Amino acid sequence: MSKSFIGDTPPHEAVSFLFKNTVFGGFMQRFWKCCIGLSLISMFWLTGCTKNDPFVAQIGKTKKIKLSEFKADFEKNYALAKGAQPSIADFKKHLDKMIQENLKIQASYRLGLDKDSTVLAKVEPEKQRLMLRRLYEKVILEPAVRETDIRAYYARTGKEVLIRNILFKLSPPVTQTQEDSIRTKAMDVYKKIQNGESFSELARQFSEDEHSAINGGLLGYLQYQRSNDPLINAAFTMKIGEVSKPIKNSAGFNIIRVEEIRPKERAPFEKSHDEIQSLLVRERNADLSKSAKAFEERQRKKRGLAWMDQSVDTLATFFANSRPFFREELLDTLRNLPSDIQDMTLIKWDKGRFTVRDFAGRLGRLYSMMGISMRNRETIKSYIDQFVMTDILTDVARDRGLDKDEKVETFAKNTMEKAMIEELYKKHIHAGIEATPDEALSYYETHKDSLYSSQEMVRIQEVMVNDLALAERIKKLTLKRFDLLRYPAEYTLRPGMKEKNGIFEPFTRNQYSQLSDVAFKLKIGETGGPIKLNNNAYSVFKVIAKIPKEVRPFEKIQKRVERDVIKSH
Repeated sequence: MSKSFIGDTPPHEAVSFLFKNTVFGGFMQRFWKCCIGLSLISMFWLTGCTKNDPFVAQIGKTKKIKLSEFKADFEKNYALAKGAQPSIADFKKHLDKMIQENLKIQASYRLGLDKDSTVLAKVEPEKQRLMLRRLYEKVILEPAVRETDIRAYYARTGKEVLIRNILFKLSPPVTQTQEDSIRTKAMDVYKKIQNGESFSELARQFSEDEHSAINGGLLGYLQYQRSNDPLINAAFTMKIGEVSKPIKNSAGFNIIRVEEIRPKERAPFEKSHDEIQSLLVRERNADLSKSAKAFEERQRKKRGLAWMDQSVDTLATFFANSRPFFREELLDTLRNLPSDIQDMTLIKWDKGRFTVRDFAGRLGRLYSMMGISMRNRETIKSYIDQFVMTDILTDVARDRGLDKDEKVETFAKNTMEKAMIEELYKKHIHAGIEATPDEALSYYETHKDSLYSSQEMVRIQEVMVNDLALAERIKKLTLKRFDLLRYPAEYTLRPGMKEKNGIFEPFTRNQYSQLSDVAFKLKIGETGGPIKLNNNAYSVFKVIAKIPKEVRPFEKIQKRVERDVIKSH
């Protein structure tokens, strides 16, 4: 490997060399000073006293790291065991890291990298992405998931409810006549309770939950979780001593009595806010998706989108019956098309048009490792529609002033500074360093499974229920079938999955850990479960597809491998 003027100096020392011998000239030798001791950081940390917000380090003449900034960055990036207190050494290590990052940023600004075309090209798509996210929040999310909803959910998480339950099972398949008969039986027992008979004795006599019936229906303490289960939702709205009318859920009809309510420890509202919001979004995902699609459709009509179907058909002929492409293969194919084909307009609207050449450029920006299918005109149109709607919705976001939104501007600045540091290494530290083809090939062979291949994935259809007996019955009824029929659409409690009939998007071994441990061991068509989940529900699933990992050919990614070799040194 050839070396730059820095010679054999390791990269971290090369940074120091750059700071001392190029743009700073000695200024960086007094690059920072601590304004309060690390022991005082520890004191402020433990007491939570940041009212005056002192600064903990000064870098150069202008940049100061405030205690609040340090604390927020530490909590975001520094992993600690649950309940563990950070040490002085932990604080020092993280403060040193923040100082080094700020040194690199200052060096990058002095070298003018904030105006570098490569940096700006990386920032704009990321800024656009957040603008679209903020547009979605303003137009779709905030009207549907209100602040009052988040606070109401948080209020329920501050308690645990001890209940007794009398269960009258509904075992599928069940006719309407059978269901009516069981409901009548439950109402008869409810009337006995209202007439003063002992709930515990009636539970022992009538409850079909054999585990709790022996204890007078005592189920134990429930912790609140967002659920489609009306039993859970009812329990957290009832008072101590209150008895419910029969409540129907996936297990059957339930009569519950609240025995005790006790407080539960939880994180402050500010720290729980985003997590609760995400949970409510997942729960209302179907309605939110409909609202988003309706908003997009209004914009299509407003902008007068018109497809040039003949041009789309012409482009599609070049990809008929082709297999999925890697990025470089697809871009080479598109760029080698005749000029008149590249200049064809595929779609137009009131303020612009989108050509084959534009299509190639956008595919090159947005896709890298994944296989891109171009086998028919509808697939091609779906990609084009995505790109064009991104541009149109970005215009809508700008019209609403979201390009000046505080979150967007902060994110854009952070993204730019990260890109500046990358260019600092590439153009001023790693400049002149090259990897030979043999070094690149050796690195590729060592890391191809971890760095240069897609991950193995699995796809399942699942039904998640609260009743173990119901889970086992569904498994038995579908054991010899390829799928779970319509049971997920009828019974599953997993948010957002009823309308999908329980069918997941493909996922890797690192996702859905309780399910993936089993799913990856099964063959297509085999059944997993019932598996008891962390929320005390039970999962039964079928493996409906397996996607093997695929290693990318060295010839297609040689330049990337060479860059990785340089970074590794």
